[in-house]
Amino acid sequence: MTVRGASSVCRADVDPELTQGMVPALADQPFVGIVAALPAEARCLVRSDAPVGARCVVNARVRVHVGGIGAAAARQAATSLIADGAAALVSWGFAAGLEDTLAAGTLVISDRVVAASETTGARDRRDGFDATASATASASPSTSRAWAARLSTRLGRTVPIVHGAIVCPEHVVRTADEKRALGASGAVAADMETAAIASVAVAAGVPWLAMRVVVDTIDMVVPASVASAIDAAGKVQMVRLLHGLLCRPSDLASLPALARAYRRAMRTLEIVGRVAVDGLLIPDSVARGAGAAEHHR
Repeated sequence: MTVRGASSVCRADVDPELTQGMVPALADQPFVGIVAALPAEARCLVRSDAPVGARCVVNARVRVHVGGIGAAAARQAATSLIADGAAALVSWGFAAGLEDTLAAGTLVISDRVVAASETTGARDRRDGFDATASATASASPSTSRAWAARLSTRLGRTVPIVHGAIVCPEHVVRTADEKRALGASGAVAADMETAAIASVAVAAGVPWLAMRVVVDTIDMVVPASVASAIDAAGKVQMVRLLHGLLCRPSDLASLPALARAYRRAMRTLEIVGRVAVDGLLIPDSVARGAGAAEHHR
């Protein structure tokens, strides 16, 4: 997909080395740093496939780093964006739904994270991942909430939206029982990266939001053959998938519904991606900083 208004830099930024050289040219411009785990998630923001490790300039005020799956990869990507001068961070991509009412394609906007626990399913974070801590570390306590409200106002008539906490387990959540256990924490969706991104934002004293689109709903099972076939770059390894399906032929019955849910989620993410170009991913504090920079030139 070609995003309206995207910079021509995007044609080259799928090469991590080229992107590294281009980033300093915009270093004096405040920008929002987006962390996407998968190339497919980043495709809604840039012109071409960006491999894991690529840092892409979407426009003068938005950049995306394709970090890979999991907390460690997300933390590294977020830290890299902060080092480049990001004035805010966004956790971007797909999620599992944890409420009965959430359909595939629903956008979850969140400024609060709960952390997965091996024994209780989930618990509130008290060490700097929740909304209060992130707001306190930001320039204004209401920055993230106001930012989320602007996005909701703009997107509310085009995509279904829900606000709520996100929980971050260390593995892919496959079954309805796992999702219901995590949902008992009060979280509405689950992904593996948002908590790490939020912790980097809090440590840097910048605002953050999660913008995650539900793919698999609470009762939708992600087949073991599919989960085991996805590599760290988010690609399906066909040999591994075929082997898994041969071992578990009953998994075939789940694939059509999962494919339909993925298409619905991707359509929503593409719509939301256009907002990045329009600037609504930029919180007021970042926009003011950009205006001040222009004034002093």
